[in-house]
Amino acid sequence: MKINVSLIRTQAMQEFMDHCFRGYPVDCQPNGASPRKTPVLTPAIQMAENQHQASLGHLVVFRNRYWQTIRLNFVVIALLALGLSVSGCAPSLEDGIKAGEENNYDKEETIMLQVAERADPHGYEARKGLAFIYKYDKPDPKKELYWLIKVVEHPQHDNKDGLRYSPGLKEERIARFFQDGLGTVKDQEQACVWYEKAYKAGNEKTIDDLAQHCDSNTIADPDVQQAMKGVRVRRQEEAESKTLELERARRYEALELERARQEEAFERMQRSRD
Repeated sequence: MKINVSLIRTQAMQEFMDHCFRGYPVDCQPNGASPRKTPVLTPAIQMAENQHQASLGHLVVFRNRYWQTIRLNFVVIALLALGLSVSGCAPSLEDGIKAGEENNYDKEETIMLQVAERADPHGYEARKGLAFIYKYDKPDPKKELYWLIKVVEHPQHDNKDGLRYSPGLKEERIARFFQDGLGTVKDQEQACVWYEKAYKAGNEKTIDDLAQHCDSNTIADPDVQQAMKGVRVRRQEEAESKTLELERARRYEALELERARQEEAFERMQRSRD
């Protein structure tokens, strides 16, 4: 049987080309044997392979990001739906006010406690409502002090509660709680802190409390220190003026007594002559 060497070489070359086209590099034996696979890659094939792998990698990243976006959108939609359902069922500030008008203080307290955690104006009004409840409806100095502080700490607090409220009124009340030990232990240092806050908020009369009960060295603000000094100077002048007035009054009284004795002695002398 005669072997056609040229045909074998042609078939080997065809297989070689097929492997190269499909990305499987081979090298051709010089004796015309069948080509074998080899790990050695030519630069052109290596570049094609790298581009192919890079495109596959971009495709995988795009697919993962796509599904992550889809899942995130579903989560956001679910949370929004949950929030709407919860807000629709949650009690409102108006419900608490209505309960208070009906003298149902327990229900009013429960509703206000839920609304008070919010950072919006309704939460601020609820905190003020709780301070009012614990002052008048269900007196409790400890809870009143707690919610007064919560009112002042609320972002909506600006000391402009209406015409019937003076600025810094809540800070002054908190200071008196600490000074008198209502709902807490007596703490003059904390009282001075809150008196200073009240004064800075616009409650000018608290400067008298600062000057009377607080040490200037504990006050950091130089303007407040100066105001305290002015109050003390004024009080000293008033005390000195009052002392002078009392001294004048005593002298006048002594002169009146002496004049009365002289008149009485003169009358006795006139009667004895008669």
